[in-house]
Amino acid sequence: METIMKKSLALSIDLACDEFFKIERRQWLRNWPGQTILTVNQITWVMAMEDAIENGGGPAIAAVLAQRVEELLDVVDTVLTQRQKST
Repeated sequence: METIMKKSLALSIDLACDEFFKIERRQWLRNWPGQTILTVNQITWVMAMEDAIENGGGPAIAAVLAQRVEELLDVVDTVLTQRQKST
C-alpha cells in the first residue's frame, strides 16, 4: 500500500510540474492538492534560484524574488471555494 501511495504522489508531482509552466498560476493552484503544490513550488523555486545564480547573480535573484512575491500577492487576493479551502 505504501508503495502505491508513493507512486501516486510522484505521478501527481510530475504532472503538476509539467502543468506549472503551461497555465496561469491561479488556475494551476486550483487544479492540485496542497501537498503537491508545496512540493512543486519548492522544485520550481530551486530551479529559478539556480538559474538566477548562474546567469545573473544578485540582480537576477532579486528579480525572481520580486516576481514570486507579486505572484503570491495575486494568489492571496483570490477567493477560494469551500472545496479549495479543504485541500
